[in-house]
Amino acid sequence: MIYGEKEVKCPNCNAIVPGSWKTCRCGYNLMSSQPVATPLYKKNVESAKLTKKRRKFIEKTSRPASADSAATKRVSEDATQILDTSDLVAKQHAEMQKAKQSIDARADSDATQIIDSESLVAKQKAEMLKASEAIRKRNKSGDSTQILDVTETPIEMTSPNLQTPAAQVRSSLNTEGIEPGGAGSTGNVTSGVGPNRRINFFGNGTTLLGIYIVNILLMIPTLLIYFFWGKIRAARYLYSQAELDGDRFEFHGTGVELFLGFIKAILTIGVVIGSAFVIMYLVPGVIAKILGGIFIYIVIVLLIPLAILFTVKYRYSRTSWRGVRFSFRGNTKEFLKIYVKGFFLTSLTAGFYYYSFHYRTREYLLNNIYFGDTKFEFDGNINDLYSRYAKLWLVAILISGAHQLLTVFMPTIGTGILDIGYFVLFIIWGIFFLKFLAQRHNHYWNHTKFVSARFNLNIEEKDYVKLQIVNYILLIFTLGIAYPYVQIRNIKFLLDRLSLQGDLDLVAIQQDARTPTALGEEVASFLDIDLVGMDLGI
Repeated sequence: MIYGEKEVKCPNCNAIVPGSWKTCRCGYNLMSSQPVATPLYKKNVESAKLTKKRRKFIEKTSRPASADSAATKRVSEDATQILDTSDLVAKQHAEMQKAKQSIDARADSDATQIIDSESLVAKQKAEMLKASEAIRKRNKSGDSTQILDVTETPIEMTSPNLQTPAAQVRSSLNTEGIEPGGAGSTGNVTSGVGPNRRINFFGNGTTLLGIYIVNILLMIPTLLIYFFWGKIRAARYLYSQAELDGDRFEFHGTGVELFLGFIKAILTIGVVIGSAFVIMYLVPGVIAKILGGIFIYIVIVLLIPLAILFTVKYRYSRTSWRGVRFSFRGNTKEFLKIYVKGFFLTSLTAGFYYYSFHYRTREYLLNNIYFGDTKFEFDGNINDLYSRYAKLWLVAILISGAHQLLTVFMPTIGTGILDIGYFVLFIIWGIFFLKFLAQRHNHYWNHTKFVSARFNLNIEEKDYVKLQIVNYILLIFTLGIAYPYVQIRNIKFLLDRLSLQGDLDLVAIQQDARTPTALGEEVASFLDIDLVGMDLGI
């Protein structure tokens, strides 16, 4: 062997390696001229002979043939192979440690060419774990050969980084959804079981601000018509910055769809409400005006849930991930019943029913969202947070009532002082309400699941309060210019704390797209409607 040639053969393992290497993969020093007493490749031959002897011994001492003799023989062979591998790994590790120590002692050794023996042993250890788990799965008869647990294999690790107790290895198996001694659970996903997926968001407030500025500049010469294309451009940017499992989300809406939806919305609202106004002012009498006002009120009340429903349908139908579209398949009549009932009960109870109203609406929307042909599910309990909301509602009623009573019965105090006190009290109340909203976000997401995987959101109340206070300050002192930054802050805040935990067979999900119109999107924009937090829950 001549060092420096193109290729050389290692006298220890018989492997052909580049001549520029100073150390072989097996840890042997190629620059050493000392002969190897017992080369590694000869040890492998001896190990193979030893394995053969052990197999013969196991066959002789095995129990008599029975219905499960074939399975017992297979398990025994696998277990023997694991023990042989563990002995071989232990010997190789000891030799590699010696080789590494001798290399480190030389000042002129090239550190970049040293093979990380610890990583090699760790990789072999992982392969042994997989083999052991395969034995557990195949052996259903409770045979005594199951005691050959690789997590308790007496392999001596000289590096502290590779010393893994059996209990710690079992714990790492459980984090992958595998029970000790059995296959992974196939029931409902619980916390800490199954892979943990996170949605990464790469959006930037400055980039989004630039998009809005360009949109405004193009709206001026087009007489605001470019507004619809600008809205789509901003939406596509935000969706494209969200990534799950290495793939970005996509938004497929177009400006033409929004523009046509706006025309339809204007015509619909204009014809209905315009007719009512014509009747009010052309038909004489007080009764006609009262009936016309009631009619307009009813129309607006019905338009709001319709706008929400159609907007949710449009947005989800234009959203995709890995080429598979989302969709919303709720029924218009059912949603109208929920919304109209909640709207009137909230009005009659001075806001006390608002929590139930919001909860039932969100519950219905979530239970009708699909990804491909697979639906999302919501299993929350409305009573979990009702007592907390009831306390906030009662405090708000008391503050408002006290302000009104003091204004009427104690006018000498001065309306200015009363207004200041009223404002301060409601600022304090608003902070507690923000804390309640943080818990409501957690509740909504933590009770939403997709097949066997469940969303997990952990928002701290104080962090959410800080986020919203800073957002309000940015909007007030920049006169709304910081709105793109506020959007990015809200999305990042949520996605940094949101994960999807559990096993998912994403390959089995089939495309099942729906194509609703953009009418609801423009009605919602026209009426400035809150979409019940259905975009990102913020």
